Amino acid sequence: MVNKSIHLLLMFVVFPVPAAEFETQLQDFINTDYGLYYQTELFIGFIDNQLKYVQIQIASTMAGYKSKAVTYPVYEHFEDLKNEFNEGSPEGMNNGILI
Repeated sequence: MVNKSIHLLLMFVVFPVPAAEFETQLQDFINTDYGLYYQTELFIGFIDNQLKYVQIQIASTMAGYKSKAVTYPVYEHFEDLKNEFNEGSPEGMNNGILI
């Protein structure tokens, strides 16, 4: 249900969101019934009205318990993706990690 609701809500947002408006629009979103889920589940965190963290989840279709020869190249790909995000992020939001 949340995904459909978010889709409807996002229809009224222009992407990409201008950098100067990003935090304001994100705060507006998490203060909606739909966005509250993301704040409650700790996907998005504001402290003293400043964005301090976001959690990005990525689902994989790879079956569990594969060998390192199979899984390590995938891990390296995600590590590169994380580094790319960090390099393009503003100071303070450029310290993403994989868990």
